[in-house]
Formats: sequence, C-alpha cells, structure tokens
Amino acid sequence: MDADKVALFLAATDKATQFMVNNPEISWEIFAATSKELQDELNARA
Repeated sequence: MDADKVALFLAATDKATQFMVNNPEISWEIFAATSKELQDELNARA
C-alpha cells in the first residue's frame, strides 16, 4: 500500500464530507444528477 496515496485519498474524502455537511442541497443536486435511478425518496432522505 502506498501511504502517500492513502493519505491523499483520506484528505479528499474528508474534504468531500465537509462539503456535503455544509452544502446538503447542492450535494443532493450533484448526486441526483449522476443517474435518474438515484432520484428517489430514499436517496433524498439519506
């Protein structure tokens, strides 16, 4: 395992999580736009 790549992945995951927490509406729009099948009540509530 490449420790530097793992650290970069974890930093990116942390940044994405912060964005989702701080921007839930925009995050939902981005997520839902990726596939019509994802646009349901269960995913919207999650």
